[in-house]
Amino acid sequence: MPFTTIILEFLLFSFMGWILDSGYRTILDKKLTNAGYFKGPFCPIYGFGGIILIFILNIFSNLSIIPLILIASLAMILVEYIGGIYSEKVLKVKLWDYSNTTFNLGGHIDLLHSFYWIILVVLFYSFVFPSILHLESLLHFPEVFERPIFIGFVFIAIWLTIRKLPFTILNLKEQVLNLSVTDYQTLFSKIKTVSRGVDFNVKSRIKKEIEVLLTKSKATLKNNIFKNRKIK
Repeated sequence: MPFTTIILEFLLFSFMGWILDSGYRTILDKKLTNAGYFKGPFCPIYGFGGIILIFILNIFSNLSIIPLILIASLAMILVEYIGGIYSEKVLKVKLWDYSNTTFNLGGHIDLLHSFYWIILVVLFYSFVFPSILHLESLLHFPEVFERPIFIGFVFIAIWLTIRKLPFTILNLKEQVLNLSVTDYQTLFSKIKTVSRGVDFNVKSRIKKEIEVLLTKSKATLKNNIFKNRKIK
C-alpha cells in the first residue's frame, strides 16, 4: 500500500477516533471534553489501530466472519494495551486509566472496553471497511512524492510529540504525571502563554493558576523555564 494512502487513512481514523472518544468522555464527564493528547482533533492510537485493522482484515480475509472478528478485536485490544504502556512509560502521561474498573490489566485495558472493541470492529467491518477498500482503489499519487511525503509526515509527528512531553517542562522524578489529559493541555497552554510574555497582572494570575495545576500534578517546573525556553 502506498505511503500516501496509509498517511491519509491514519489521519482519517485518528479524526474518527477523536470524535468517538471525545463524545464518549463528554457524556461521562457531562462537559465538553477533548480526549486527544494533542491540540488538534485527532487521536493517533486510533490511526494506528485503523491501519492495523485494515491489514488484518485483508490478510485474514479467507477466514469466516467469527474468527476474523475475534482476531481483529484481539489486535485492537493489544493496540490499546501497548498504547497505554507507551503513554505511561514514554510520554509520562496516563491518557486513560481503567484501574477502578473490574478485570483490568494495569489500568490500560479492561473487560468492558474490550467488549466495546468487539462492537467497534463489527461496525468497522460491516460499514467502514468496504468504503475504505473503494477509496483505496480511487487514490493514486505520483510515486515521486511518496518518500518525501512519508519522511515529512514522520518528522512532523515526532516533533509534535516531543514538544509536548511533560518532562521537557516539568520535574517529574520518574513519576507519571498526575493530571488528566485535559488538565495537562490546560497547564501546557498556560505555560505557553506566560513564556511568550503578557501583561504583568495577567501573568501573575496565570502563574497562580499554573501553581494550582502543579500542586495537583505533584510536579514542579524546571528551573527558569520562562526565561530560558519558549513553548511553541
